[in-house]
Amino acid sequence: MDYYGQLQLPVSQILTTNVDHFTEYDREDLEYYTGAFLIGIRSDGTDLYLLKPDRYRKCSRRKTQAGLDLAFNNLFENGNVRFYYGKDGIVQFVLRFYAIQILKEYSSQVMARFQRSKSLTTK
Repeated sequence: MDYYGQLQLPVSQILTTNVDHFTEYDREDLEYYTGAFLIGIRSDGTDLYLLKPDRYRKCSRRKTQAGLDLAFNNLFENGNVRFYYGKDGIVQFVLRFYAIQILKEYSSQVMARFQRSKSLTTK
């Protein structure tokens, strides 16, 4: 079963308004997506964040950080009560603490490209 199919039941148990956002936009984003993602669910909406490795490839450090901060705010400061993590075709419930850790790890990987080496012999 695809990501969207795996999320239908848990989302329907919480989401009571703005259901069309999930059934249209989130479904479209997840339809052919096979990478990792986080989704936060609350009674009046969902916040889906695709953890694409190259999402900020062409962005400056400032824009990249702003995008990651926005993702954090949408997922964790928006009233979401349940979190799910999808990876390798499997969706699983995760505690808020672990969802934060997943996003922090992703953020560290994304921001690593801005790190400068202090040595001529290391990368």
